[in-house]
Order: sequence, then C-alpha cells, then structure tokens
Amino acid sequence: MDTQSKRIAKSDLTSRAFVTLLFLVIFLAAVWVRSYNIDWDEGTHLHPDERYLTMVVSAIQLPANLAQYWSTAESPLNPTNKGYDGYVYGTLPLFLTRVGGGWVDQACASPPNPTAVVLRWFLLNASSSC
Repeated sequence: MDTQSKRIAKSDLTSRAFVTLLFLVIFLAAVWVRSYNIDWDEGTHLHPDERYLTMVVSAIQLPANLAQYWSTAESPLNPTNKGYDGYVYGTLPLFLTRVGGGWVDQACASPPNPTAVVLRWFLLNASSSC
C-alpha cells in the first residue's frame, strides 16, 4: 500500500469512528431523556392523553334519538357539550370506545348479558366475576 491509500483508509476509519461515537452519544442522550422522571403518570399507568380520552369517553352519552345526534348543540356525544372544548382526536374512536365500553359493562349487570360476558372475556381477558 502506498501512503495515499493508507491516508484514505485512515480517514475512512476515523469518519466511521466519529459517526459511531456520535450515534452512541445521541442514543445515550435519548435513553436518558426517556428514562428521566419516569413517574409522570404518578402511578395511574395512563399517559395524559389516555387519561383525557378516558374522561371524555366517560362523560359522553348515547343520544335519545337520531335528531338529537344530528344537532351539534344538543348531542350528548359532542365532547364540547360535556365541557371538553379541547377534544381534537376525532369522534369515530370516541364513539366506538363508548359503545364498546357500554356493551362490555353489561357483563357486570344483574343479570349479566351473555354476549357482553364473552366480549369482556375476549377484549379484557377478564374471566373472573365483576
């Protein structure tokens, strides 16, 4: 090998080492940022967005009729009517969660709905009694 090719090989090795070191520094910084103050949920095991969604889903109700559903100002499915003006996540997941949760909740009614008991077992892996 001549001196020029040795210089190129050494330069290539130096740049690889620099990129590897830079990657490790970024990776370790990301791990530190991700694991610092890890108890942000304060033992509730919910992300703040998940907690907000839980509060909104708990507040909304199914409308009494189709006319009430189509009236934005009156609809009990509208989060704004329940005091959640900042809800920006879309309504389809909200409505599906509300209906599904209400259906699963019927498994704990007296007498329990057999279909809801099976649904509760599949969705929540909860075979025990309520």
